[in-house]
Amino acid sequence: MIYLILFLGFLIRIFRLNSLPGEMWGDVIEHFRMTEQLLDKKFFYNYQFGGDGPLFDYLTLIISKIFGLSFWSIKLTSVIIGTFIIYVNYLITQLLFKNKKIAYFAAFLTAIGFWGITFSRQGKPYILAGFFISLAIYFLLKKRYWFLGLVIGLGIYSQSSFWGIYFLSFINIKSFLLTNIISLPLFLDYFKNSINILSENSYLGEKLVGSYNLGLLNYILGILFNYGRNLTALFYNGDRVFRHNIPNYPHLDFIMQIFLLIGFYFFIKKFFLKNIKKYFWIIIFIFLIYLPTCLDVKNYLNNPSMGRTVGAVSIFYPLVSLGIFEIYKRISKKTIIKDFFLGTTLFFIFFLNFYNYFFLYPKTLPQENFPLSKLTAEELDKYDENIPLFIKDCCWFAWGMPEPYSIIFSLNKKRSYILNDKSKEEIISFINNNKKFLVIVNPSNFSFENFKLRENYQIKEIKYIKKIDENMLLIVLFERFNNDLL
Repeated sequence: MIYLILFLGFLIRIFRLNSLPGEMWGDVIEHFRMTEQLLDKKFFYNYQFGGDGPLFDYLTLIISKIFGLSFWSIKLTSVIIGTFIIYVNYLITQLLFKNKKIAYFAAFLTAIGFWGITFSRQGKPYILAGFFISLAIYFLLKKRYWFLGLVIGLGIYSQSSFWGIYFLSFINIKSFLLTNIISLPLFLDYFKNSINILSENSYLGEKLVGSYNLGLLNYILGILFNYGRNLTALFYNGDRVFRHNIPNYPHLDFIMQIFLLIGFYFFIKKFFLKNIKKYFWIIIFIFLIYLPTCLDVKNYLNNPSMGRTVGAVSIFYPLVSLGIFEIYKRISKKTIIKDFFLGTTLFFIFFLNFYNYFFLYPKTLPQENFPLSKLTAEELDKYDENIPLFIKDCCWFAWGMPEPYSIIFSLNKKRSYILNDKSKEEIISFINNNKKFLVIVNPSNFSFENFKLRENYQIKEIKYIKKIDENMLLIVLFERFNNDLL
């Protein structure tokens, strides 16, 4: 059964992966760039970009060695990691409740839940942090402290949203030693850097020191307020970031919400009160999973955060599953009625989450998930790869589309290129070294005068990608008919 659920989860994660999300954006572009560095054997172990650690890029490197480096292969890396979380949640639930049926429910919810699906397809390391959090829960419950130390040490290299779990290493000398041995190079790098971890100018320091400057009382109240916002986001007013979520949509669908409350009631009654020492760790995990994002008091819009707290699916999905099971047991003595209730409940949870991700979520993406850069790259690939590219204009559509490197990294035919951020002299030199060249330009700004090329070049071809908001992306092929340089 668990293998069928894993297969279902993998199918959902890979379904339409090439087209949803369709447009590469800034964060993924950076991971594309960093994986390129690794392919060129320029290795690194520190955080190269914001709060994202290096480990995701090394995993992407492995996938890229097999399938080639592309937006799709970066997303496939997330898919594989997200699929593993399904199995770990199955193991966690068995450990918590000693019931295989509840564990199957938890695996199924992880496989089909929007929260897990969206980050399993993002091409970002949030899902990797969630995977290490799920492993940390499992090994702590199993009291395998060497493995716990290994997981926490590696998790430090995944994403800064994992860092709250570091405090669990103090539970045992084995986990503490191994965690700090593995993570020592990264910590040393942070503290020797001129903009170190405690600087207000650093990614983490901005959230710690920068927020603390609001005043101690306001800082503490802000942290508590963020915990409240993130926990209530399970039920309403969720993450507003369109890349992650249907903006402001709750992190659980309304059926899961009902069973979460039921499951929490039975968890307290049947498990927590009977073995507080064991099950108190669930409360600790919730606190630590949410800690990194809740410390971000200064940047109000960063909470609630679905991405930084994706590891919480390893707590809440088992509780939802417990709620489903307890109602299933009590609903009737007749097997046919019990099975009808279970089948109907799981079907509607599946339907809601599938519909939300594959039908509603794309409509909230820029231009309703229109892959402008990908389509532009496909048009450019029709030209000879020896014709260079000048991206004169960019980013004039909603949310900065098209991003120059999104176009460049989507090309199948790699060609030389130059962006408009270079000096006028560099651009002219680049153009004059080629008899033909392609230009990407905002059609509303297009004129010969802008290029100052009338005396030397003629237009050979103009292509439009698609009309959007009464503008069109314009690709122009120029050819020099005068051999004199400009």
